[in-house]
Amino acid sequence: RIRRSFIRILPGDRVKIEVS
Repeated sequence: RIRRSFIRILPGDRVKIEVS
C-alpha cells in the first residue's frame, strides 16, 4: 500500500491530507 501525505497551505490555514 502506498501512503501519500501532502500538506496544503491555505491563506492563514494549514490543511494536512492523508491519502492511503
